[in-house]
Amino acid sequence: MSNSKLPICIVWDRSWKRYIDSIQILSGSVRGKPENENDGGNRILDIRRQPPEWCHNYMSTFRENTSSSMICAGDTKSNLCNADSSSPLGAMVVHKKIQRYVQIGIATMNQRCNMPSIYTDVLSHMDFILRAWRYYSKGHSSSESSSAKKSPTNKK
Repeated sequence: MSNSKLPICIVWDRSWKRYIDSIQILSGSVRGKPENENDGGNRILDIRRQPPEWCHNYMSTFRENTSSSMICAGDTKSNLCNADSSSPLGAMVVHKKIQRYVQIGIATMNQRCNMPSIYTDVLSHMDFILRAWRYYSKGHSSSESSSAKKSPTNKK
């Protein structure tokens, strides 16, 4: 298995929150210029988790929008700025004596070079993720959940 393509696990149990929040070095994928003909340009890079104040200081326009459901990560040496929006941010975690790559965050649209960026905290949205997973695992389609409502003037 290549280092740039890892299976992703998601922690469902909220009792892991304190441990997950204590992980300081996170890794994410980034696209860049290929280094040779066999290199597709995809890399896994490590970045450091930062206190939320760092993102507030660097992105004052986002101050009102940051919350406990977001992760601030990166610094002046960070280079995850070419991450696609929604790319995973994670860490290797040992569970039942097996090391697994666990998704901790999702890249947002504000990925910046050489400064901290905001990531969505996956565990903070676990209720929604599980609700959607249960709904769609029962064979429902996305068109069923967003079906058009009858207007009051439409009498059938």
